[in-house]
Amino acid sequence: MGGACISIHALGPKDQLLVTTLTGKQTIDGPGIKFLPPLKVGRVRRMDILEPGEYCIVKTTTTGTLRRIDGPNQVNLGPYDIILKEKAKAITLEANEYVRLVDDVTGKIRLETGEAIVYPEPTEKFLERGKKKGVAIDPETAVLVRSRKNGDLKLRTKHGMYFPSIDEDIVKVQKLITLAEYQTMIIEDRFGQYHFVSGAIQAQPLTASNVALEKKTNNSNEKDKMETKMMEEDVVLTGDVLAVDGNSKKKRNSNSTTSKLLHLNRSINGQNGGVSFFLPPYCKIVELVWSNGVKKDKRGRKMTIFDSRPWYMNYEFVVRTSDNVELNLSMSFFWSLENIAYMIRNTDDAPGDICHHARSEIIQAVSKVTLKDFMENFNQIIHQTILESNDPFYEARGSKIHSVEVRSFECLDKKIDSVLQEIIKESTDRINRLQLVESENEVALEKMKGRIEEEKIKGQLIDVKNEHQRKEALIDGEAEAERVSAFIKGLNGVCSAEQAIKIFNELRKAEVMTELANSDAHLYFTPAECDLRLGMSTVQDERNGRKSMKNNKMNNQKYDNNKFMRNSTTATRSNNKEESKLSAASLI
Repeated sequence: MGGACISIHALGPKDQLLVTTLTGKQTIDGPGIKFLPPLKVGRVRRMDILEPGEYCIVKTTTTGTLRRIDGPNQVNLGPYDIILKEKAKAITLEANEYVRLVDDVTGKIRLETGEAIVYPEPTEKFLERGKKKGVAIDPETAVLVRSRKNGDLKLRTKHGMYFPSIDEDIVKVQKLITLAEYQTMIIEDRFGQYHFVSGAIQAQPLTASNVALEKKTNNSNEKDKMETKMMEEDVVLTGDVLAVDGNSKKKRNSNSTTSKLLHLNRSINGQNGGVSFFLPPYCKIVELVWSNGVKKDKRGRKMTIFDSRPWYMNYEFVVRTSDNVELNLSMSFFWSLENIAYMIRNTDDAPGDICHHARSEIIQAVSKVTLKDFMENFNQIIHQTILESNDPFYEARGSKIHSVEVRSFECLDKKIDSVLQEIIKESTDRINRLQLVESENEVALEKMKGRIEEEKIKGQLIDVKNEHQRKEALIDGEAEAERVSAFIKGLNGVCSAEQAIKIFNELRKAEVMTELANSDAHLYFTPAECDLRLGMSTVQDERNGRKSMKNNKMNNQKYDNNKFMRNSTTATRSNNKEESKLSAASLI
């Protein structure tokens, strides 16, 4: 054949030669040099390399078959193959991740959990958007799931990592609901009935027919490790019917097809308040929207947990007195919820009802008094109207008002308000002045009490000083008596006792005069007051019969006195070596 030619193709290791003939196609893989005869057309195409974790989808055009090529590998195509999906990354799952794939052809769902690498089949796609994280179920976490077959809801509470099966969808992840002993929650079941779960000690959470069961799931080894013990109360919510989870009989409503169990965790000894639980399927927490603000004209406070402790609530409204004076009255209520069942049955806004009803009653009471009477007795009027009226309105709504007080009031008319402010200012000034006088009187009284105490202490001091002086005088007198007694005893046999006393007094006078002469004092005495004599007779003169003449009397008397002093000193020292001094006042 003239004009025919042969084609030559050099193929590398990643090359493939696609040969098209008159009757079909074929492929030749490299490497090598290929010769094509006439009537055959060749086209070299590059073969991709798949890394680990990569894949691609290939379709055979003659049969419509799809196949997946996983890496690491080389993409070797057949003569009638085309790449339907370029190379893509496989799905890498960690330990807490999962992925669910659905087959578009068969509708089957495939679940894969980590740790793993997942290659989707050619007809599979994600059931959800990519891979998902599992839910770690612990004592404070549970999962509410819905069956894809019948739509039933179930609560999964088994501890561990939870991955939904191919027949389940996660509705939501629930957190453990914890109530203190003063808190209450309202649960509405699918029949529209309300159930009250309270954290109070020994509380019956739902109905009078509740049954408490203690689950004994811990073996002896686990009991040794447990530091706290909990008790679970299993309460079934089936409308007006209660069922017990266990071997006991189950009572069911004819209209109910399933029963949903509520597990209440309490302290096993029952002495500590508080309860915890997960919200059962087909149930919801009742939420009330209460009025808030000082005027209670807007509903913005969402309530799901109701606190039974008393709390303060402020409220403002306008009243009018009998003399047509409008007042903006600001009040404070100290109230509490006493019965949640009464409250939910009769109102959905307990604070709003309390404030609006109290406003109506107070408006009627204030309209019967004048401004003057209201200013003088506003607290008494409010107390009589709210606290002493025994109104069943508040009890019917499960509430109790413990106290109510007027925080402030002001006139809406500016002129009247200015006069009222002046009256209030004058009253305040008067009170301040009275308090100032009382303070001054108290200060003066305290000073007087201080003086009285001071005088009492001074009197006690004087008494103590007098007592000390008396004791000192007594001691001095006793010492002087001993001295006189010793002096007289020393002259016993020399002279009589009267003469000894007389001599002693003369000696004491001489001592006193000597002391006075040696001191810096200037004293003036008459001879009579001093009883001063320049000479005195002695015992020796009297024994000698006073033989001395008058002329020699002075010399003899001086000599005898010296001799007498020597004798008396010797006698005194022999009896008592120490003599006490006698005061000048006692001698003179």
